[in-house]
Amino acid sequence: MSAYPKNLSYAVRRMSNYSCNQVKILPLNATTASANGSLVFRLPNTGILDLDSWMVFFNAETTDGTGQTGLPANIESLIESVMVTINGQVVQQPHNDYGSLFNYKVNQTVDEARQKSRAILQGGYRITADPATSSQPAARFCWAEWLGFLGECQPRYIVADLLGDIEITIRLKPQEVLCSSADANTTATYNLTDIFGSINICQIQD
Repeated sequence: MSAYPKNLSYAVRRMSNYSCNQVKILPLNATTASANGSLVFRLPNTGILDLDSWMVFFNAETTDGTGQTGLPANIESLIESVMVTINGQVVQQPHNDYGSLFNYKVNQTVDEARQKSRAILQGGYRITADPATSSQPAARFCWAEWLGFLGECQPRYIVADLLGDIEITIRLKPQEVLCSSADANTTATYNLTDIFGSINICQIQD
């Protein structure tokens, strides 16, 4: 989410005589996670990083529901907290209920048409009393918008060589975040698989 007004965003984003390479980053702990789990990423420690390009990709599914059980409206709702450290120093505290705060900001700043587009692209799941399908099958998702340091740091480009290790820790919410029909059981949970991050490393031509 850009900190600049919309009418300035295009001009601010323009740069000349530079190139970017997208780098795939695997979690340090595991490429799978479930409710109450955590993911730890370490960004490249050389080059110019474009923080605005930081994304996390994964497959998500719900399991073990007796009634219908689905993922929440915004996939960011799965995030309990995000912590960022640079060279061992915390630059973003892991405040709880990150997902709810993200939803509140989306509801206040994103128009209805875009909210509907997000729901469609994220496989919005309609919960009904019909238990014909108990779980939401695996689908591909992406966290591409961020609150705090990752999404609002200006300038968005940082020189990693000067900062040391940059680590991002994402903690996931418990299974109660899921949407469910009235007859769904309390053992339903969700799983994330094939998890990886990506970020652009930029080179400026002399």
